[in-house]
Amino acid sequence: GTGDILADSDEDPQPTLHRAVQSQLDRLFKSSIVQRTEFDQDIIELLSTLPPNAAYELVKEFRAQDFNSISSKAGFFVGMIKRKKKEGCRGADLDPPPEEMGTLSTE
Repeated sequence: GTGDILADSDEDPQPTLHRAVQSQLDRLFKSSIVQRTEFDQDIIELLSTLPPNAAYELVKEFRAQDFNSISSKAGFFVGMIKRKKKEGCRGADLDPPPEEMGTLSTE
């Protein structure tokens, strides 16, 4: 694909997600609910603008959806993130997300 040229540059444009959030995303991709390619860089960037615990809970909530009724998973997820940003973060959102160490095998 044409995007490969960008991916190989030394600059690392990857926004950093909290590792608990990242592991939730990894589970999502592993379960084949969503293909990794469906969530582009923009979505990850948008997710990384939320406090880690808010992002963590959002991915968990997303994983629990009934995907038979969702045509665009990426669009749906973006909608969830934007709604969250609009609602604003409450107390619990600013807590540190749960440690996910040891619950996932490092493949």
